Amino acid sequence: MAKTFVLVGDHFQLPPLVQNKEAAAEGLDVSLFKLLSERHPQAVVTLEHQYRMCADVMLLSNMLIYSGRLKCGTEAVASRSLAIPNIACLNYYHRSTSVLTPFHLACPGPELPTCWLSRALLPESKVIFLNTDLLGPALESASGSRIVNTHEACLITQLTTVLLNSGVPATDVGIVAFYRSQLALLKSSLQTLNSGQYSGQAVELHTADKFQGRDKEVILVSCVRSNTDGIVGDLLKDQRRINVALTRARSKLVIVGSAKTLASNELLKDLIELCRGNDWVMDLTPESVEGHAFEDGLTQTDATQWSVKRPTIRSGERLSLTPSSRKKEIIVISPSPSPTKRKALGEIVGNGYSRKARRSQALKSSPDVPRTGRRSPQKVVMAGKRGILGSRPVLRDIMNGAL
Repeated sequence: MAKTFVLVGDHFQLPPLVQNKEAAAEGLDVSLFKLLSERHPQAVVTLEHQYRMCADVMLLSNMLIYSGRLKCGTEAVASRSLAIPNIACLNYYHRSTSVLTPFHLACPGPELPTCWLSRALLPESKVIFLNTDLLGPALESASGSRIVNTHEACLITQLTTVLLNSGVPATDVGIVAFYRSQLALLKSSLQTLNSGQYSGQAVELHTADKFQGRDKEVILVSCVRSNTDGIVGDLLKDQRRINVALTRARSKLVIVGSAKTLASNELLKDLIELCRGNDWVMDLTPESVEGHAFEDGLTQTDATQWSVKRPTIRSGERLSLTPSSRKKEIIVISPSPSPTKRKALGEIVGNGYSRKARRSQALKSSPDVPRTGRRSPQKVVMAGKRGILGSRPVLRDIMNGAL
């Protein structure tokens, strides 16, 4: 009834959901905005300046979806990066080389380019695609419409743990997955983390559809699909859904997925090539992801490998490595501990305490152990069915269904 009216929106992102198939077939899956935009192109005015994404994050959707029309509204927006208050926390996740020498898995250190945690965390790494193709059988598991990828869940859990322990607020971190079953897997693996010292400020996990209209400083995306047939599924074939996932991050975007599988889709292939062209792809190897220690998290290791449960290794401390069939102890030999600590350890070992109690008492008695407000990693849980499930009934149901 008006002489003039204005609609504001973006038909390159997801439209309202139409669940009725008959209604969708009759055209109700086409939004009014898209319908009018296509019928009256002369009436469309493109708002080219955006104020959410830094230049690197914007580049993906700009080249893939918007034909290069987008521009950062200000230089401050273009150069935005994620602040890492305590990047030195990376040292906590690198095990003593002397512990892992028998397995040849120790990460040399966070300062090297082979450390995927370091590269993903650095403020200058604003976009990174973590390619899982070289990890061996890093494939999805499917049961009907329920699809999960435990390897991607491991990597997302590890990176989230490091982000939070480095001082990034949980409210600044968002996790996007294209399948609800993957979200359930991720929620279970992060449950202990979020119910502990991060209680009340849990990381948000949503599908791309539910994340539309929202944004976070850092977004972690789990693509889930990884198979030998190159099947990406209907969810990832929708370029509008991909566009939403790519444009939720303000300062950092980390995508975890199988480049080989995703490349079977034209848009996703262009995405990977764009990332490679900008040196934003990191091809993960088993060595690069297994040489880190995590507390109450998932580690990218087969269930038949050793499981390690320990506090942060200190000089002279006793570490118990327990495989599935036998026990073995390794004494960590590191630079000479202080006389005070040697005395404390000598008084405690063999006093009748359990091994766990002796370790705990040794740490409390030693003046060399830094007493900071932040917890250092204490427990490593290896991936694989037994390691991942633990005592998590919801996750166990998901895995049973998937198998």
